[in-house]
Amino acid sequence: MFHLSKGFFEPISVYIAYFAMHIINRLEEALFVLFSSLQAGLFMIHKITN
Repeated sequence: MFHLSKGFFEPISVYIAYFAMHIINRLEEALFVLFSSLQAGLFMIHKITN
C-alpha cells in the first residue's frame, strides 16, 4: 500500500512544483512589466509637470 501511494503522490508533487515554478515565472514577468510601466508613467508625469 505504501509503495502504491508513493507512486501515486510523486508525480503530483512534481507537477505541483512545475506549476509553482511556472506561476513564479509569470509573476516575475508581470511585476517587471508593472514596474516598467510605472516607471514610464512617473517619467511622463515628471516631464508634464516640469
